[in-house]
Amino acid sequence: MLYTSIAKVLDRLAAQTESQLLFNFIPRQKKESLAIYTTCGPNIQQHTSIDAFAPSIRGFLKVLPNCDSIISNKGGAMNMDKA
Repeated sequence: MLYTSIAKVLDRLAAQTESQLLFNFIPRQKKESLAIYTTCGPNIQQHTSIDAFAPSIRGFLKVLPNCDSIISNKGGAMNMDKA
């Protein structure tokens, strides 16, 4: 149920903004990230990079300046983005 809700939000986002989406997750979240990705429709899957992985916080911080927006499930990523 949760994956379906997240997939609907991402599908709508991709349809309305034609954004390129990047799933960034820690290794123990890979199963859940893939479940969300496979729940999304084909439109979002072609606008999504699921295999781009920043193996460290430093790597994640290097990616952030290239992003127009961020959707996060935790405050840590949001706080790093704001910084």
